[in-house]
Amino acid sequence: MRIVAFMIIRNEEACLPRCLEVLGEQGLTVAVIDNDSTDRTPDILESFSPHVVTHVEHAPFTGVFEWIAMLKQADRMRDGLEADWFHLNSPDEIMTSNRRGETLFELILRVDSEGYSAINYDEFVFLPPNRDLQCEGQAFDDVIRHYYFFQPRPVRQIRSWKNITGITCVEGAGHRPTGQPLTVYPESQALRHYIALNAEEYRRKYGEREFNQDELDRGLHARRLHIDANQFPLPDPADLKELSESDPSLLDRSDPWIQHFWEPEAEAAR
Repeated sequence: MRIVAFMIIRNEEACLPRCLEVLGEQGLTVAVIDNDSTDRTPDILESFSPHVVTHVEHAPFTGVFEWIAMLKQADRMRDGLEADWFHLNSPDEIMTSNRRGETLFELILRVDSEGYSAINYDEFVFLPPNRDLQCEGQAFDDVIRHYYFFQPRPVRQIRSWKNITGITCVEGAGHRPTGQPLTVYPESQALRHYIALNAEEYRRKYGEREFNQDELDRGLHARRLHIDANQFPLPDPADLKELSESDPSLLDRSDPWIQHFWEPEAEAAR
């Protein structure tokens, strides 16, 4: 079985090395669309074996975040690749099976053998212990242990799906493939989301990002509009859960948050 992970990136040198390393360890190959990165991202991509990073395409940067255009490019890119399953992974996300020791490759092989064609992932947002943590380019998932379970609604991150003609990620904005019926595996797996490793990365990542107006009119990126990049309002650790060891079966799905930590409603709830 061949499983290709897609990644759309721009200036992701902080998390990219670790993310690519994990995807390689999980048995997936990676196809990348680079949105004209100006940091070390191109060098990082070149540093990985072609057995891990198999394809790199460039998308021109227009001055605004063109998510839908890049998803359309990813659809075209997929049409030219041979794969049994596809997987969509952002560079600040680490996705795993719920079963300790089972790789993503083994998970998808098992799910496929049971007759399912898609996998949903529950989102766990991991936050650094302090604003000044320095672990860019390193195994940040070994250092950052505090998190909250984010679930504003169920079954919202279908990120692995079988290669079926007509499937697209565009209509679902990367969260839910559409175009053909998919049978979703009943047990959601784990998506660990490392939104920012420290306050400086938070400022770099969100401070200068402008969104395509047509996408905003469609209701996309609404949560990101609340971000004040000059503030990194880390919650009190007492309000977060802690993963004591790197075992996805220990992730706690109780008491889900329906707002992110930077949103006013989340602050009021605490």
